[in-house]
Amino acid sequence: MQHGVGRVQESRVGERIASVRKLILPRLGLGTGRAAWCWDLQGKPERICSWRLAARFPKIHTPTMSLKSAVLFALVGTGLLTFVLVAGLIGNGLGLFNGVVPAVTFLASLIHALAGVSVVVFFYVFHKAQG
Repeated sequence: MQHGVGRVQESRVGERIASVRKLILPRLGLGTGRAAWCWDLQGKPERICSWRLAARFPKIHTPTMSLKSAVLFALVGTGLLTFVLVAGLIGNGLGLFNGVVPAVTFLASLIHALAGVSVVVFFYVFHKAQG
């Protein structure tokens, strides 16, 4: 690799950054600070950071989810998953009594079902605590 090639590329990137800062940032009203830029892996400016846009234009973003509704959403999803785990436990239990499924498989599904039930109970209590 030649030594001059890297320097030429660095100067082009620097010129590009400087021109973009001078032309675009003042038009958006974001100033010329470095905090207004996101950088890609090659060190080139990619876009204006989303946190700056959110502060500047709060009406264009969707409202955030509240903690109580997020916990309810997690409770419903975990409840459905626990239902599937308990159904698998019942199926493995019937298979164990008929001699088709080994005891280790039943034990693993029992552990999974208990873990799912404990997470559902946690989300239920947390949801009730949010009032």
